[in-house]
Amino acid sequence: AELRPHGIYVSVVYPPDTDTPQLSYENQFKPPETRALSGGVVLTPEAVARSIIAGVARRRYAITPGLEARLIYRLIGLLGDLQYPIMDWLIARAQRRKG
Repeated sequence: AELRPHGIYVSVVYPPDTDTPQLSYENQFKPPETRALSGGVVLTPEAVARSIIAGVARRRYAITPGLEARLIYRLIGLLGDLQYPIMDWLIARAQRRKG
């Protein structure tokens, strides 16, 4: 914020799972809880890059590629601290399914 008067803007990107070799490697070791929370939505690197370029061009602070990521980001903003019990519930549910 202090550099904005000098024409310098900062963006933070919250990319969802992106179809890359790193994700393929990481998926081998993800615990079931992490898999359950990710929702299975995977974007292409090109879609993520387009979203980042568009967000930077619009001088957005928070860039959330993909509809699901945008909805989650906004929902967390609305829920505030209520997000934590919801996340705890989702994790407990994934653990119960795991057995």
